[in-house]
Amino acid sequence: MKSIEESVAALNLLLSDGSVDLFERLSHVSKGEIFVLRYLHLQGVQVIPSAISGAMHTSTARVSAILRTLEKKGQIVRQIDVSNRRNILVDITEEGRQRLDAYAAQMRSYLMQVLSEVGEQDAREFVRLLTRLFEVAKRIQSCPLEEGRAPDG
Repeated sequence: MKSIEESVAALNLLLSDGSVDLFERLSHVSKGEIFVLRYLHLQGVQVIPSAISGAMHTSTARVSAILRTLEKKGQIVRQIDVSNRRNILVDITEEGRQRLDAYAAQMRSYLMQVLSEVGEQDAREFVRLLTRLFEVAKRIQSCPLEEGRAPDG
């Protein structure tokens, strides 16, 4: 068990020292405009803002601010739902798709550069281990911070 605790401590130190901005970039994406554009693209249909809020695990006020910004940039459109005039529907525009495609290409290039630096064998091992970690995390599904609970202690 001690080696697991040491591994967690080492990982915590690595992620908190500010020298690895990959995780910060990925975290930033999950909280903003790119997340919303990607969500809309993957849904393939118009959605209500509360669905975006639920997917982001954030407030509707935060989503409203993001939607305002994206609308000003011409990357989304909002319109009244004709079947229920109390709802607003959000959809991605072609400009939004282009931004998402450009971002994905940049991120792919960045990751290619990083994985090339570590070498093919280590890159394969990293992907194998990360896949395994995600499988276990998905199976356990009880992260207290995600559920808004304070950590034990």
